[in-house]
Formats: sequence, C-alpha cells, structure tokens
Amino acid sequence: MLNKKIAKLLGYSLLGVLAFGGCASVPASGSQLDLGLTAGETNVKKIIAQADQKRSRGEIQGALVLYIEASKITQDSHLWSTIGQLQSTLDFNDQALVAYERAITLDASNADAYEGAGLIYLDTKSISNAKILLEKAIELDPSRWRSHNGVGVIADLEQRYPTAIRHYQLGLEINPNSAMLMSNIGYSRYLAGDLVQAEHDFLSAISNDNGYETAWRNLGLVFARTGRYEEAVEVLQISSEEQVARNDVGYVALLNEDFKEAEALFDEAIRLSPRFYDIAHRNRELARNRMRSSTR
Repeated sequence: MLNKKIAKLLGYSLLGVLAFGGCASVPASGSQLDLGLTAGETNVKKIIAQADQKRSRGEIQGALVLYIEASKITQDSHLWSTIGQLQSTLDFNDQALVAYERAITLDASNADAYEGAGLIYLDTKSISNAKILLEKAIELDPSRWRSHNGVGVIADLEQRYPTAIRHYQLGLEINPNSAMLMSNIGYSRYLAGDLVQAEHDFLSAISNDNGYETAWRNLGLVFARTGRYEEAVEVLQISSEEQVARNDVGYVALLNEDFKEAEALFDEAIRLSPRFYDIAHRNRELARNRMRSSTR
C-alpha cells in the first residue's frame, strides 16, 4: 500500500489536460518497455515501438504523444514513469508529477517514479517533499546515484555535512566517473571548513572532467578563501568575465577581512567595466568603510 505521507504529497488530480510544447533532445535510455500485453492489445506494441524510435532519435515531444496514446489502451507503471521522465525533460513538471503519481498508484515499488518526482521537487526548492521521495527511492533501490546526490544536496542545505558526504560517496561508488559527485563532496567539505581536502576534491573532479565549470568555480572559491586571490581570479575566468571574477574574489577577500586586497580587486573590476558594473562600486565602498572601522 502506498505510504500515506507520499500519497498525500503526490495528491494531484489525474483529470487535468496534458499539455505539449517546446522541443528537447536527449538520448534514449533503457530498453523498450515490455508491458506483457494480451493478444487483444497488440496495437499498443506498435505505438510503443514507434515512440521508442522517436525517443532514440531525440524526438521527445513526438515520443511523448505516442506514449500517452499507449497509456489510454493499457495501464502500466513503467509506461507512466516513462511519460513522467519525458514531461520532465520538456519542463512540464506539473504534468510529470501527475504521471509519477499514476505510476506509484499502479506500483508502489516503482523507484523510477519516486526518484523522478523527488528530483522535480528538489529542482523547484520544495526540499521537504524532495527528501521524502528521494529517500523512498533509495530504500527501494540503493543503487540510485541521482537519489543519493539529491539527498546529499538536501543534507548540505540542512548543514549536515557528514551525511551529505556519505551520500555523495555512495553515489560515487555507483557512478565512479561523476565529476559532479566529486565536486559536491568537495563543496560539503568547503562548507564545513575543510579547505585543504575540498581543494583536493575539486582538483579530482577537474581531472575527471576538465570542462566541468562548477568544479572550477568551487576551486576558485577555495583559492580566494585561502588568500590566493590572483589564482582565484584566473580560475573563475574560466566560467565568467574578468570583472565578475574580480568582484567575486574581492567579496571573499572582504569576508576574509583583507580590506586592501578587496578594495584593489573592486577597483580593477570597475576599471574593466566602469559603466555597467555598479555592484563593484558598492562593494568597494563597503570595503573602505570596513577598513576605516578596523583602524579606529
């Protein structure tokens, strides 16, 4: 029987109209759906085969229309979770949650549906809802690295850093090549104040995927926190303009109470963008005020 808290959480009406729009392209995942159809339902196999072909070609919207058509002929939990996945890909999150609810109603052990719904709630900052669903997905299938990552993100938001690291590490055991998980471990350590190990983790993530900008940015934050301001600027320029990087590093220098360095960084940000970078002006005045207060 469906857990009452989860049933309440996913208490959407199933009578809404399914909307379509936009276009996206993602690779096909998993094998074709086997619905165990009777002889009288053979037509649905053709519909699903056509949908699978469209999905494999990245024609997500066309595939979704066909999967929904198949759902009118047969009721299957995995079919509904597939519909939810494609709706989520197209950013139809409300409709995706309806599809995931139907999937769970048909099969309360469908970990795909719990994970899919949980990730939508996490993306929309509905943290308590996301936590319930992602933990349920892990309970049903501990090998779900995306759910482990999501629970880790929630633990970081709750400042439970050892718990976050443990979930990221569990995810990394499942998906050992994930630069995202490596970087997230580093960010947990960064938030906990372990800057030395955090730097090592970010470098590991970059070594695994040199193009992963989040790890570069996090590495830049470590450099800034440890007073290596020019190194931080250089690293942050990988993903942002120099004036933005200098302003961001200047703000960390301000937090470090390195007021002269902060002022110099803000001055350079202003020089690089004198007309459009008002925020650096405000930050420079803040640095000057803090410096004056510190010498009284």
